Amino acid sequence: MHPFGKPLLCGGPRASTTHAARGDGEREILLLGHKRAGYEGGTRGVTARSICFLFCAPVRHRPNPVIMVPSRVGSMAMTTHPHPKAERLVSFLKSHTFFGGLPDAALNTLVARGHTRRYKKGETIFRRGDPGDRLTVIVSGRIKIANVNADAKEVVLNFLEPGDINGEIAVLDGNERSANAIALEDSEILVILARDLMPVLTAHPQAMLEIMQILCQRLRAISAIVEDSTLAMRSRVAKGLLRLAHQHGRTGKDGVRLNLTLSQNDLGKYLGLSRENVSRQLRQLKDTNVIRIEGSQIVISNEASLAAIAESASSN
Repeated sequence: MHPFGKPLLCGGPRASTTHAARGDGEREILLLGHKRAGYEGGTRGVTARSICFLFCAPVRHRPNPVIMVPSRVGSMAMTTHPHPKAERLVSFLKSHTFFGGLPDAALNTLVARGHTRRYKKGETIFRRGDPGDRLTVIVSGRIKIANVNADAKEVVLNFLEPGDINGEIAVLDGNERSANAIALEDSEILVILARDLMPVLTAHPQAMLEIMQILCQRLRAISAIVEDSTLAMRSRVAKGLLRLAHQHGRTGKDGVRLNLTLSQNDLGKYLGLSRENVSRQLRQLKDTNVIRIEGSQIVISNEASLAAIAESASSN
């Protein structure tokens, strides 16, 4: 069984290749056919008997294939069927990322030239100092972006969820990765090489502008983390939770739920506090009905009170 479908049965198959120009770039057509099938740089004379399987894959990069089958015996009129995985990724980019404003042709190009990878919880996706030649898009799961300080302690800079991107700095300036990325849970990542991404961004300036806006938001968030590190613990926790609510919060009738499943250890690394101090501060906020803790998720039940705690530090 071929991974993309059951081939037509025939004896003595052999493989031959040619290239076909398609709207999403040059692709390689692989024909698995009868050993006596004549094939000389074209599709002429190839019949259902001589073809086991037609498979289109990008000449370079890992495939997001389009399967092609004869529409009638004795003719090479073709019906194309986009692979379900490619359709899923295009739909995801449209509805969950800043790529959604791009035309379908551009999205198809990015998906065709990109590839996906899956990571287990705790697995490192990339490390600081790795080549910055690709943009990553979180398709599923959760990722933390972190560095190690001079005291060999991990400092969490950001948490990423589906639809978020990472690697925009390295892609734009061509330098090495500036931080580590670790999967907080099983995750799927779409990888797009800079050489494939930059022509699309150049042709669609609005998408380039949106990447720059994302970059500015993250720089502001990192500046806030540095400023908050000088605050008392209570105010630091309040400001950190409000920042996470702005980035990852889902507002409902019961309050603002942080759409993150975090251990107190990871939250402490984000706030610059020990796990014990984080636990103590969360308990105090819970006792005063400012937040609720449901499993590994935090729900801000009284956002006004939490903001007042954060503002009290600014006025001191």
